Amino acid sequence: MTTSTGMKLGVKYCGHCRPFMDMTCIPPLLLESRPELEFGPVDETCCAILVLNACPSSCASLPDHAGPKMVFACEGDNDTARLVSEIGAAIDALVFRTWQKQAVPHNHYGEDQCRKKEI
Repeated sequence: MTTSTGMKLGVKYCGHCRPFMDMTCIPPLLLESRPELEFGPVDETCCAILVLNACPSSCASLPDHAGPKMVFACEGDNDTARLVSEIGAAIDALVFRTWQKQAVPHNHYGEDQCRKKEI
């Protein structure tokens, strides 16, 4: 679902039982380059779910949600730049797929001009 400001993503974190990094820093970093996004808890108003794991074991359970789920795991210390880049690319791909589904096909000339050309 999109909000008045853009796209709402639900965020699910692992338990941070053996964190390589604090994954709560990721959404604010994403907002720096994508201010149209909105992050919040997983609920029915989210268009997709972002699952963030603080270590490579990737133990966070997937929420019961009908929308797409993007799962990411930290692979080591100082992995912030890689994660922000990969998550940003995944969000961009999701936005593009959503836009494609909502796009209304149209012809280049418009319906009236096409009829005139046929006459």
